[in-house]
Amino acid sequence: MSAPVGAGQQAVLGEFRSDPVDEELHATTATATLFLVTGKEGMTECAKVIVEIARRNPPDQRTVVGSGSVVTSILPRRATVDPIEVPIAIAPDDVIAEPGEQVAVVIAVENRCDDLRIPALLYDALGLASVVRFSDEPTTTLPSTTTTSTSTTTPPTPQPTTTTLPWPAGCLYQPLQGFDAVFCRLDTLAEALNDEDAVDIGGRATYARLQRRLRRARDLVAVAQTGRRVRRHLRQALQQLGAFARTARRHGKQGNADPDLVDELTGLASAAVSEIGFLR
Repeated sequence: MSAPVGAGQQAVLGEFRSDPVDEELHATTATATLFLVTGKEGMTECAKVIVEIARRNPPDQRTVVGSGSVVTSILPRRATVDPIEVPIAIAPDDVIAEPGEQVAVVIAVENRCDDLRIPALLYDALGLASVVRFSDEPTTTLPSTTTTSTSTTTPPTPQPTTTTLPWPAGCLYQPLQGFDAVFCRLDTLAEALNDEDAVDIGGRATYARLQRRLRRARDLVAVAQTGRRVRRHLRQALQQLGAFARTARRHGKQGNADPDLVDELTGLASAAVSEIGFLR
């Protein structure tokens, strides 16, 4: 799960929700263990990783109960070995969720580098899952166990509030669905591609071919949105995205393209394919 983040901006990588809980949940602190990676340039000492815990009441009520952040480095995929640990302080009433409510975890990254970066969240690495663990221990500042972390900030104790969007909404945030979600995925992929040098993805001819495939996919989705032969145009858009991913992977295997960039682009393309699949 990835998102482009401009210099000085924040982006949500995703919101994850539990099933409705059967009994009241309590905790005083939590720790998020996250495997985050980025492109070949990395985010050396210029990434702020933010985690927010919220109670979710159907249908749309959202109450923040805890948050935390850490300023750290996010490295390229091949250089990433250890997770990033984010300590989270829970609000004084220490109720994480009432019966019937969901526990929501939102993960965001603030880019303090000098230009755009595309951080990504991995579900797991080396057999260890990205997780959030709750505890009844007293609130303390927890040191990071990752060698990529440079400093840890103690988050202020938050007061429970009901909000809608905690940060600028990324494609993975709940309100985006249907065609809006597809266009967001495609535009994210286009932005990621446009910010790279042609030489890193196989040369100018390959770069232009990928851009044409992507533009064609977006045009086909736009036609489908009008209601004209929806399934046919969505199927053709999937074909364009499939050709996009195959071209990128082929040049990656041939050594003509940066492997981390190929992983990023094909991952974003796969996300767009999934969203189109929901429409079909």
